[in-house]
Amino acid sequence: SAFVSPIRQFHLIGRQSSSWKNLESTAAATKMNSNEKNVALEIEQKFALDNGGSVEERLKELGLQEKGCITMVDWYFDLPAPRWALAPKDCWLRYREKEENGTWELKRGGRHEGGATLYEEIEGLDGVNAALSEIPSTSSAETNNDELPSLFDGFLVPPLPVSCALVPFARIETRRSTWYFPETKDESNGPYHDLIVDLDGTNFGHMVGEVEAVVYDEEDVPGARERIAKLIAEITENESAIGVGKL
Repeated sequence: SAFVSPIRQFHLIGRQSSSWKNLESTAAATKMNSNEKNVALEIEQKFALDNGGSVEERLKELGLQEKGCITMVDWYFDLPAPRWALAPKDCWLRYREKEENGTWELKRGGRHEGGATLYEEIEGLDGVNAALSEIPSTSSAETNNDELPSLFDGFLVPPLPVSCALVPFARIETRRSTWYFPETKDESNGPYHDLIVDLDGTNFGHMVGEVEAVVYDEEDVPGARERIAKLIAEITENESAIGVGKL
């Protein structure tokens, strides 16, 4: 389908999102899966998204196909202000809702090189525990979840799967269009075959494009960074400024 600016296509989710109906069972499932490790290295680089329609046409010219559009909600957690412990370390603990489901995710320890950033990604309860390990013991005193705020900006706050002092500091709704290179028998997609392109628009008017790769070995990081930079140069025809993130 033709790409419409995520902002123009964006529809605010109702204050009582249907995904909350399974929230408690989701938290319980997260606890049951706490022993399952899901750690990946995500390399990402953002680019300015000034005209969604022209970017879409350029992606098609390069052979990418649109996978689809989704609306997702990200809740970001840290210690109460001004005692932030995660964000200053470029660690981002979030609860992401999309397509009726929710997942805890930690993006930890961004390493910047050029325009690209490398994050370690950890999902589920392992991600929450990894986030807590980044907090000084003097700041992470356990707190009864019943004492934490139940509302943030008028929305129900996702219950944390463990008792801790983390609270939400941001809630962002994003309309995302995802693009990928289809598999080809002749491998004509070359070095870009595993790269994903996301075009994002938020409910507060921010728009940004991003190219990302996921690897599981440090040795693959430099090559992924180089391929991402080359693809962005082709998408923007070397004219784009580095994009700014949502936070």
